[in-house]
Amino acid sequence: MFFLCFRNAQTLLKMSVTSLARILKSFSAPISEEHGWGIIHQACVALLELETSAEPLYLVETTSQLLLTDDGSVHHRS
Repeated sequence: MFFLCFRNAQTLLKMSVTSLARILKSFSAPISEEHGWGIIHQACVALLELETSAEPLYLVETTSQLLLTDDGSVHHRS
């Protein structure tokens, strides 16, 4: 697990981020169908937020490239 820091106005926000691969490895089991759909939904939300961004978009090919925040959302750097 690693931490990303963002400056938001005058406060510094620390967000814990981990890959889906690390989550799967730590549980030694696949995720449930419900969790799978939740991750798909969060990935779509992240894509919609990036739609108007000037940042380049990349294809996520492995579970190690899919970064999840501690609140369960997909991190925009995935």
